[in-house]
Amino acid sequence: MDEMIRDLKDTYDLEDCKYILEGGCVSGCAYKHIYYAQTNSFYDKHSDEILEYVKDAMGDNYPACLFVENDYDIVLYKNAMTWCAIETYAFEQCDEELMKERLQ
Repeated sequence: MDEMIRDLKDTYDLEDCKYILEGGCVSGCAYKHIYYAQTNSFYDKHSDEILEYVKDAMGDNYPACLFVENDYDIVLYKNAMTWCAIETYAFEQCDEELMKERLQ
């Protein structure tokens, strides 16, 4: 999971994460992961890490639910999984920042 997180940290700063949380990836806030080619290549590069990350955050059955929800279309599934991982990452970054602020 470290490589995926490192790639996301290199791509999205805290302000980007706040925008992603406000509008979700579907709004285009995850500007490096808008098109299917971008989300699918990210998924292909980090598939094992994404699967583990999404299952940890959303539950073991969530990836299967996304596959069904996306009509068993692998392109749509990879897109949905990538966006779920990015939104989860954004939430964790914002939550971590909020905790730091509260401790000060």
